[in-house]
Amino acid sequence: MKFFYTICFFLLAYPACILAQANYKPAFIVKNNGDTTRGFIDYKEQEQNPKLIHFKSLANANESKVLSVSDILAFGIFNVEYFERYKLQISQDEINPTNLADKAIDTTFKTDVVFVKVIVKGKYINLYKYTDSLKTRFYMTANSSSIAELAYHLKPNFGQVTQSTSNFNYIVIDKYKQQLMDLVKDANVINKNLIAKIKRTNYNERELKGTAEKINGNYITFSTQSLFGYRFFIEAGANFSKFNLSGEGNFPQNTTVSSSSPSISAGANLFLNKYTQKIFFRTEIGFNAHHYAYKDVLSQFNNNVTSSLDFKQSTLFFKFLPAVNIYNQSGIKAFINAGPAINLSFYNKYQFIENFYNSSQKVSDQYPEFSKIWLNLHVNAGVEIAKKLIISAGYSPNARITQLQFVTANIQSYQLGVTYLFAKM
Repeated sequence: MKFFYTICFFLLAYPACILAQANYKPAFIVKNNGDTTRGFIDYKEQEQNPKLIHFKSLANANESKVLSVSDILAFGIFNVEYFERYKLQISQDEINPTNLADKAIDTTFKTDVVFVKVIVKGKYINLYKYTDSLKTRFYMTANSSSIAELAYHLKPNFGQVTQSTSNFNYIVIDKYKQQLMDLVKDANVINKNLIAKIKRTNYNERELKGTAEKINGNYITFSTQSLFGYRFFIEAGANFSKFNLSGEGNFPQNTTVSSSSPSISAGANLFLNKYTQKIFFRTEIGFNAHHYAYKDVLSQFNNNVTSSLDFKQSTLFFKFLPAVNIYNQSGIKAFINAGPAINLSFYNKYQFIENFYNSSQKVSDQYPEFSKIWLNLHVNAGVEIAKKLIISAGYSPNARITQLQFVTANIQSYQLGVTYLFAKM
């Protein structure tokens, strides 16, 4: 349990450490006079559009410049993201259905100068994204026109009959589709396939990006690439388990036996942002086999009876563990993850043997019955070295492996492992 408490401590103590770590990537800025300067920007994984950036001309420079919308026209991380400065009319209405009030749409706008993320640039349409604490909005420009928000609104449904109604409780107002229709008409690139695509385009980055690319056709000058990434791995290690059994009748009281087993697994680390790698998901399938045995242990309620149990458990396990890199530098990373595992176990033909004081014996086959499918929790911590190897340790608290009401059978385990990471994909 000490390991478990240590993990909890790190989960609570390290958020500030995560935020403080620098992650400088090759980048550029466009100054107010139009000049472009190459350098390095501290790239952070964040949901909202950045208001400030930290810029260095040289990677090994000790100090960085803090730049805002008053200092630069645009900036970009090479092959990752690109932002431009715009003065926006920013809608202030809520589009989360759970937060809708029983009133009309808030039609107010806020004017602000911000950095917008460039999604697509092309001959006919440029698509941008802006996210603040309220919501995500998309903007477009076309034929050197001023930037305009693609309008998407929700309002409570007071019983109106409308073609836009997609839910009993609210009405979807998807004006952005008509805006896109007007754009393709003005650009004279309209066709049946494009009309159909616009009509089924939902208000999210993936679908709007696809539609903007379709509108531009072969005349695309910039398009964001997916930030998603993954790395396959294999792991070899050791699993140290404790089996605890107690129950009514002639079962022993809290008898615990230990077992160790080699463990082998394979899987993939799934990165929400492959360039920052701060948050990821570890998916894993593996195998271990344990042998648990105790002999002639006194019954909990009868000192004239002893019992013996000897069984083998082979387990195929499936893990899905959300993870965070608490230390995240190029050559070395330290992570913590925690999550559930599904275990599929197979057992040999075991027997529960009861020996009585008069030398008689009772043998019960496949008793107590153990679960073939059972769940447990895994908590792990590890260090990644040189982008190739991971050394990790883990803990799994007691998990019940029988459904019998009068018998308690639990397994607790510790894990040590060495992981080899394959090349990035």
